Amino acid sequence: MLNSNLLEILRTFDKQQIKKFGTFLISPYHNRNSNVVKLFNSLKAFYPEFQNTKLEREILWKRVFPGREYQYGVMKNLIFELQKLSEKFLSFEKFSSNELESGFNLLDALLDKNLISLFSKYAGHFKSKLERSKIDLDYFYYRCLIECRELNHLFLSENNIRGKINSISRPNES
Repeated sequence: MLNSNLLEILRTFDKQQIKKFGTFLISPYHNRNSNVVKLFNSLKAFYPEFQNTKLEREILWKRVFPGREYQYGVMKNLIFELQKLSEKFLSFEKFSSNELESGFNLLDALLDKNLISLFSKYAGHFKSKLERSKIDLDYFYYRCLIECRELNHLFLSENNIRGKINSISRPNES
């Protein structure tokens, strides 16, 4: 267990991330297995190094399932599930740290749901935020993304398409 991918990931977490990961795990949206939380709480006692002989699977099993006979397959699956959740947490943290990227995903979701008025509101918000940012390669990338989404918006809202069709060339400029 000492050389597992799970512990390799957990070793990179700072104190705040360990705490947030614990909160992430108890959310029924992300995890419905209470034994995963028990395993994490058992592992958390060895933070930050996660280097201890008590990190052997059989010993952890006794902390998670007191009084039950050790089952290699169940423990292996539990460790694997916790590892996958730690990877999901890393992905979620990265995603939520970039407001523009997560904003574009919101715009896509609004278009998918055909929520045109909300799309227009948020597109304007992100566009003004983009205009206030520094001009670099990311600026042009994000500008192209928002203009492509606006084109999708135009095609979805038939009542506006006739008057604004000339804006199709704008994404190509970016």
